[in-house]
Amino acid sequence: MAQHSESDMILILGLPRTGTQTLTEALRLLGHPPVYHMSEVPNNPTHYPMWSGLIERKIKHPDTLLTAVDFEPMLKDYPGGNSDVPSAIFGIDLIHAYPKAKVLITERDEDAWVDSMKRTLVLAHREEQARREDRLKTGTQSELEEQKYNLRMGYHTWLWNDDFETHGRAYWRKYQKEIREAAKAHRTEGDVLVFNPKDGWGPLCEFLGKPVPSDIGFPHEGNKSVWSTKDMEHNSSEKK
Repeated sequence: MAQHSESDMILILGLPRTGTQTLTEALRLLGHPPVYHMSEVPNNPTHYPMWSGLIERKIKHPDTLLTAVDFEPMLKDYPGGNSDVPSAIFGIDLIHAYPKAKVLITERDEDAWVDSMKRTLVLAHREEQARREDRLKTGTQSELEEQKYNLRMGYHTWLWNDDFETHGRAYWRKYQKEIREAAKAHRTEGDVLVFNPKDGWGPLCEFLGKPVPSDIGFPHEGNKSVWSTKDMEHNSSEKK
């Protein structure tokens, strides 16, 4: 059985580029226990094939829910919960796997999200595909680079069949509907927050039962004008 305590867990289940890193940083500033964000994966390289394996299972058996036992190898050292890909793309599974955890769904304007995805994760994925082809031709693709690529390719394939331009918007709408329905069905109203980072400290602190910081501005971690494949390893999916 998994040993992860659910008492402090917050499942941040917004899609990439909806403020996930901002929320992770905001929780840190509030003294919340560590949260597993995509930026943690490079610090734990054995997690690349673990997440890829879970994605493969979901592709083969989409109606079979994963359990806490499946997630604990990655999440056990992060008692504060999870945020961002790859963990958040298992949103419905996580809601069932950790029934006592609070659920926080980050939201964003649909058109802004599509535009941001095209300029960041999707662009970086295409650039990395081209670089990988070059490395394969020269025999310089390392095992770790291939594991990173497999994870990235896995979630792009699972979510929108590796064709964001055609399927991304439809997936957004499907996900927003399904994750809200799952949260409503399996949580009390007080354990779910649909949150736009533009709203700042107020709704988040009320949800957590914490005072609003008087001397700390609300973070905005992803407002960058430059974004590259390298950023995806450390600052994967933040709102721009």
